[in-house]
Amino acid sequence: MKKLIAVGLLSLFTLNAFADFSLSCPEIYVRTVNAKEKSREKAHRVANEMNTTVFVSAFVNPVLFLSLAGTTVGLELYSASSSREEKVTRLMNEGDKHLLKLTKKLQKNISPDISKEEVLDLVREGLNSGLFCQKFPHLYSLKEMKQHLEISLKAKYSH
Repeated sequence: MKKLIAVGLLSLFTLNAFADFSLSCPEIYVRTVNAKEKSREKAHRVANEMNTTVFVSAFVNPVLFLSLAGTTVGLELYSASSSREEKVTRLMNEGDKHLLKLTKKLQKNISPDISKEEVLDLVREGLNSGLFCQKFPHLYSLKEMKQHLEISLKAKYSH
């Protein structure tokens, strides 16, 4: 009986501790970008350290050289690429070339009346409302966000 009461109290305190802990959608994107940036920095460091090993192994064992060279190239490519969350947060910058390019594409495909501010407002609205985080472990990619913008703007300008 005492164990049951202890487990009940412990679970009650645990639920209360996590009840106040919730992140907004923009915070989730920022934390995800920061975490992925740390892993990319680590991959870059490991690739830099492996470079000397790769060249030394070329003289010792060609098969080992090929496997290490492939790993090093893969780590370098991973560390140089942008994450999908980073691409989405980059759209939030008003002078970003991706935002300007997306606005021009939407103006061409839907209506010339679409403004950069309108596109930016739709992106902010999607982030602030939590729409882009509704399937939480899977956050909206840039492609999914563009599809949402196209659907929203087509509905607005089709009348």
